[in-house]
Amino acid sequence: MKPNHQSELDTFMDFCQEHWNDPFHNLESNTELIAKLEEGIQNLLLPACEEGDENAMFWMAECYDFGWGIEPDEQKAFTLRRKLADMGHTDQQINMGNYYREGDTVKRNPRAAFCWYMRAAKQGDWYGQLLVADCYFEGDGVKRDYKEAVKWYESVVAQFDNEHSDRVDDEMGEDLYILTAVNRLAQCYSEGLGVKKDLEKAAEWYDKTGNHKYAELIRTYGDDADEYDPDRPW
Repeated sequence: MKPNHQSELDTFMDFCQEHWNDPFHNLESNTELIAKLEEGIQNLLLPACEEGDENAMFWMAECYDFGWGIEPDEQKAFTLRRKLADMGHTDQQINMGNYYREGDTVKRNPRAAFCWYMRAAKQGDWYGQLLVADCYFEGDGVKRDYKEAVKWYESVVAQFDNEHSDRVDDEMGEDLYILTAVNRLAQCYSEGLGVKKDLEKAAEWYDKTGNHKYAELIRTYGDDADEYDPDRPW
């Protein structure tokens, strides 16, 4: 792509990013935005996709998915995302896994979903690792293996620790995704799933979720903690 065309493409993609949240979801009321979007797609995005521009492919997939400035086409969106996934983009590898897990655009295939999540996980993507851990824990697309689940959940939490080493306290409850991993680790250590049963470690993990009351119940009553939990639903 010629330098001036690349500059125009970059400007248009900045425009897409700028209007990502609101106007693109209310196109019917903004004819000027529609016209600019349609022109940019035809003159910039589509030609750039033909040349293999990865950013253009991402935005074109979004446009096909949501019908932004072009007729919606889930299959074309899928094809572009598949190309990006094969190029090593972990976010699109996870999207491919979601396609196969949910049976969206393609036939549902839990095993294929797991394999796509694993590709992202092996590249160090923490969300891919979380999804792989969930698959092992639930036996979804792969044989249930609590030991492998613990390994991947611990990897997710380790990444969080490295990225938030300056946080004031030791709680992770503010991040729902990380909270999933921490709760599962607490469960594994309290029940001996994939690891040697260790109620003190389980209590430490519950502390990290912010559930200090239940952590103390475990320390005090061990396996009978549920019997003394006033918040239990029964």
